[in-house]
Amino acid sequence: MSDVSDLVAAAQHTPVVVIGGGIGGLVAAYECAKVGMPVILLEASERLGGSVHTVEIGGVRADAGAVSFAADGAVDKLLAALGLAELGLDDKRVAQQATSRSTTSARGFVSLPDGVLGIPANPFLTDVVRVVGWGGAWRGYLDRLRPPLTIGHENRLGALVRKRMGAKIEQRLVAPVTRGSLGLAPDEVDASVAAPELNPALTRQGSLSGAVAELLGTASAQPRLTLAQGMDTLVAALERRISELGGRILIGTAAEAIVRSGDGYRVTGRTVAEAQGDEGTPETEEFSAAVVVVAADEHAARPLLRDLVTLPATFSPQARLTTVTAIVDTDPTWAAGIYPQLADSDIASIDDLTAQWGSGSGTRIIRARLGGVVSAADATAQLERVLGAPVRDAVVVDFDAAPHREQRGFAAAAARLRDPNLWPAGLGATGAWLSGTGLDAVVTDAQNVTERLRRGALFS
Repeated sequence: MSDVSDLVAAAQHTPVVVIGGGIGGLVAAYECAKVGMPVILLEASERLGGSVHTVEIGGVRADAGAVSFAADGAVDKLLAALGLAELGLDDKRVAQQATSRSTTSARGFVSLPDGVLGIPANPFLTDVVRVVGWGGAWRGYLDRLRPPLTIGHENRLGALVRKRMGAKIEQRLVAPVTRGSLGLAPDEVDASVAAPELNPALTRQGSLSGAVAELLGTASAQPRLTLAQGMDTLVAALERRISELGGRILIGTAAEAIVRSGDGYRVTGRTVAEAQGDEGTPETEEFSAAVVVVAADEHAARPLLRDLVTLPATFSPQARLTTVTAIVDTDPTWAAGIYPQLADSDIASIDDLTAQWGSGSGTRIIRARLGGVVSAADATAQLERVLGAPVRDAVVVDFDAAPHREQRGFAAAAARLRDPNLWPAGLGATGAWLSGTGLDAVVTDAQNVTERLRRGALFS
């Protein structure tokens, strides 16, 4: 047989089990199915997509989870490869509307100045003084008079800002931005990862505010895209392609165990009780696999991997977050995007995405993110208190909170988890707990992990 014929035969006789039906699992299943490998995907819940979740509110489709991706990035290229139009799905990509940002204060909403991670280039701007007061502004100005200090000596963003520009700028300007955009307190942010150009600019300019001014003068906004009919379009496209390629997707089936079996693995799946309805005892089934990709979240993945891989300690505690998608009455007194002060609300961010999703006359459609699990009643009450406008309708969704690549210690922890010496042949893991949050990062990681496993299985 020719080399190609050998590869075709090898692929067709190399079964794959993917555990987890979030975007990482769907991409892993697609990457294997598209080369002819038999694929079975197990998803414990009744819904595919994980953090990609489009909801309907007031007759409008809106994204409660992941909402955008980079133009010409991993997701954009994946969408093109999937061929949405050919699948009969809406392939319209829409530029995400950029919105100004405000924060809460005793004087109402105050615009956040252009800056880097909330650090202002000019501490005497009117909006800065309104938030930090004249004392905070003058303390920030002293940054220009202090000796140069490179970020290499202090990678904690919060500590760096406090030393250079004072606690008020760190607490009242930087903290709302890092909490709203990254879900992290300033001291949890690795400045060298979150703003890698800040270090050399600080060295050149001799001050933090000067470095920010330099970067603002050279910055070019990277376009972000979303899908006109919601990000669930991506989930639907992956599901359709996997099925067309002969893959099986078993929703409501949880993986209970992975054990070695000869040169491969045996995966035990159990039908989740909720999926049984009135049928009684959940059913179990065993699946043989040459390749297993664990694409579940961390708290589900670690027990499955425990007897196969000695993984380093957990990077961060398992956490949840809540998003609230709501329709609110139009009120010109509040800004398009808000990063509230921590003292004012559990809400980390509020985005006005009316232009992206549309809404009825006289209303706006917004999405808020809160740390932890919050009831619908509490979330609605907090929104109304912060916005000063009534909420007409709201959909509350809880998600597992994935770590951010900008979090201090994440890069080192991820490298330890990725050590190839840890992983036996044919076994791999992917997901936001390994790649960091962000659709493009999750897709790229799933593609890389699958490519490594696929090569090992077909070319060894």
